[in-house]
Amino acid sequence: MLHELQVHQTELEMQNEELRRVHAELDLARARTFDLYDLAPVGLCTLSKQGVIQQANLTAATMLGAARGALVKQLLSRFILKEHQDTFYLHLKRLLEPGGPQSCELQLLKGDGTELQAQLESVAAQDADGKLVFRVALIDARARKGT
Repeated sequence: MLHELQVHQTELEMQNEELRRVHAELDLARARTFDLYDLAPVGLCTLSKQGVIQQANLTAATMLGAARGALVKQLLSRFILKEHQDTFYLHLKRLLEPGGPQSCELQLLKGDGTELQAQLESVAAQDADGKLVFRVALIDARARKGT
């Protein structure tokens, strides 16, 4: 009986060490994801098929002039000037067709009322649940053009 308990304790210690190793790897992956996603030099969003923001990085929140938490569950079109709504609608529609990434330029309306000329680079993808989503990069078109 004592031998069985010692064997069981050794197994538990080995499992505990493995859990610590996996936890350390997850912490490293989380930090890497934060660096790559949240601190990216362009705005990054995940949109539902209907254009609802599901995720946004810190740069996107700054570009749109809103708190990141306030962006989630908002339509991205809410931040697009009326004159550019059709451009955005067609952009999303083209993502539903075969053909790969799509690009468009339009005017965003920031939370403070100022405008931002942006280029959207988007691709259709599947989320972890297999649902269709759009991965969108928001790029300040003025910065890209060097103005």
